[in-house]
Parts: sequence; C-alpha cells; structure tokens
Amino acid sequence: MRCYRLVMRCAADDGGRVTAPADDVTITPHRSQYAVGEVITCSAQGYPVPEVRWSRDADDFTVPESNLTVTDEMIGDGNGWTCTAQNELNVVPASMSVEFTVVSGTCWCVSSLLSVVRAGV
Repeated sequence: MRCYRLVMRCAADDGGRVTAPADDVTITPHRSQYAVGEVITCSAQGYPVPEVRWSRDADDFTVPESNLTVTDEMIGDGNGWTCTAQNELNVVPASMSVEFTVVSGTCWCVSSLLSVVRAGV
C-alpha cells in the first residue's frame, strides 16, 4: 500500500484555481526498444504546470524539456533515463524511469500482447 500526501490550496491570485504538486508522470510511448529518430514524451499533472526534464541514469547528462529524441549515440548504451516533474509545491519531485535499447532503421516492437507497432523510419 502506498501513502501519498496531497497538498492543495486555493490561490487568490490565480482566480481561485486549485493548485497541486506535480504527480502522475507518464512516458509515451513506454517500451523497451526504440528506433533512432523516435521521440519519447514525458508528461505530468499539476498546477502550476510542472517543469519536466529527462536525465540519463549513467551520468549527469540532462535534457531540460519533456521530449527525448532517440539518437545514434544511444545505440549500444545501457539506456536508463528518468523523467522528473516538479512545480513549486513539490517537496520531492515526481519521477518515472525507463530502460531501453536503441536500434537503427525500422524495427517492429511488441508493445503489448495484443498489438504490434512499427517504430522508426
């Protein structure tokens, strides 16, 4: 069982809109294999709108935006990446990780037991 502390407040300077820390981080598409040129997108819920960034698990390399483009340089690397989302209300950033391999060209990736999707160019 997970316990979460949810902080919400009404901000008078924001038209009374309910504010909430960043949470519900989603990576799309979320697979174990990507082709060079594909874009992996990270999103999160929260208000004010959370800042989203990607960081490579192996070092301090960071992509300060929600889209991570798969490049040739990622081929052969153990690609562990973490997407982090945070706004001014987060005490601890919300995050989600993905481990993947990269192939060049076109690949067919099984995304579930029921469907197969074409990835790449």
